[in-house]
Amino acid sequence: MDRSHVATLAYAADVVGNLTTIPELSGKGLAGHRLYVESGSPITTVTFYDAPFHSSDNKGVQYGSPAGTFLAAQDSTGAQIALTVVAGKSYPFPTDLFAAGAIKIVVNSAGNLKISSSS
Repeated sequence: MDRSHVATLAYAADVVGNLTTIPELSGKGLAGHRLYVESGSPITTVTFYDAPFHSSDNKGVQYGSPAGTFLAAQDSTGAQIALTVVAGKSYPFPTDLFAAGAIKIVVNSAGNLKISSSS
């Protein structure tokens, strides 16, 4: 496998309190992304929030949902989209997020995640 086109992003996930302080990710191309829970991490639950647009779409011009308007992402049954995770493992992003314009990730315990994708 050619790894020359794989990008990795450190993501400082946080316990929900105020969604405006949590980093926003573009929802474009989530089908190729994986979520990595670092070894030794206390994180066991990852929950997703989404908005219709990423604030940096359209060449940096902000439009659509401003910060703070992210909603709990739900699957087709109406259940909130969440993953139960284990430290030292990686997970694909849930397919129900593939149409999201932007996402934010909330965890049950403060810690770092890594996100990688093939570009």
